[in-house]
Amino acid sequence: MGDGSAAEHTADILDAAVQVREAARSATSGATGVGTVLAALSEVMEYDHASLTRWDPLRRRHTTLAGSYPDDATAYIETRLHHDPVFPVLRSPARGGFLAQ
Repeated sequence: MGDGSAAEHTADILDAAVQVREAARSATSGATGVGTVLAALSEVMEYDHASLTRWDPLRRRHTTLAGSYPDDATAYIETRLHHDPVFPVLRSPARGGFLAQ
């Protein structure tokens, strides 16, 4: 068992992030389901609910690929979140997002 040093903690986080990336690649290739991405993400950070969505430019809405939110929250994320005034702030580069849709 490690000593709990900052370097060890950083290495654990990086390892978990690599696992999230690998889960995403595996899901993208169809080898696993997208739920594996959320499972890997839970190793990086604790969360009560999570949602993995993609923007559908033809339908002008988000499509949930995997998620644990209640149905009403998922419906909001898919159909109305992109109209919320806070949405551009959440997508800003300063918060780790991007602005192009």
